[in-house]
Amino acid sequence: TTCSIPRIAKEYETIKVQLERCEKDDSHDYCEDAEDYSPTLSEDESRRAWSCLTQNGLESEFPTSPDLAAAAYKDWKLFSRIPYQSAHVNRFSDDDALQAIYVLNFGNSAAAPYGRYEKFGTIPAGAVLAKYSMVLTGEGGVVELAPVYSMRKVANGKSPETRGWVYGMHLPRSVSAAERAGDFSFTQGDCAACHMEYGKQTDSMLFMPDEVRIQEKKGTASNKTTPGKHG
Repeated sequence: TTCSIPRIAKEYETIKVQLERCEKDDSHDYCEDAEDYSPTLSEDESRRAWSCLTQNGLESEFPTSPDLAAAAYKDWKLFSRIPYQSAHVNRFSDDDALQAIYVLNFGNSAAAPYGRYEKFGTIPAGAVLAKYSMVLTGEGGVVELAPVYSMRKVANGKSPETRGWVYGMHLPRSVSAAERAGDFSFTQGDCAACHMEYGKQTDSMLFMPDEVRIQEKKGTASNKTTPGKHG
């Protein structure tokens, strides 16, 4: 399935022309903005992009991780109300088009305390958090599935060097088929170093911005709302 956002495609065509002109003469009023340009989706566009990517399911996209990447988005608790632009490392970057990463956060039942964010208390062994990502490319306004990143809490003492978390990166078939898997070299240390540095007070977890959080309400059941099914 090819998913795209027409507005971004049109916007980027304008930016390309401006950048070409600015290479020859940077005195134009728009040069600074053009050089700082990053494609950005509205809330509705981000929902529609995710809906497009998942309309046929993800089973064929993540055949090697059917218990997580292929299914978690359907069955696990959703913590982010929309796909939101992330500061997560963008390994899709290239020289041809400006890009942005959008993500959604899910967790299994054991990870429910994550939904209390800074007041999470304790995350038990067996908790798994999954961050689905999609990449937006200015050229053509194309949106593609990107890796699903996971972090699993293990029993006390099993991985003290990572504060008890084991990290994973699950590549969609489209990435492997395009022979881009080499761009996604992965080690536990890659993830742990960042999570341990910025999550010193939050058990190595990094929370999403306040405005995209689904806030837990007392006495309500787990929220499994799918962003793509909002109006």
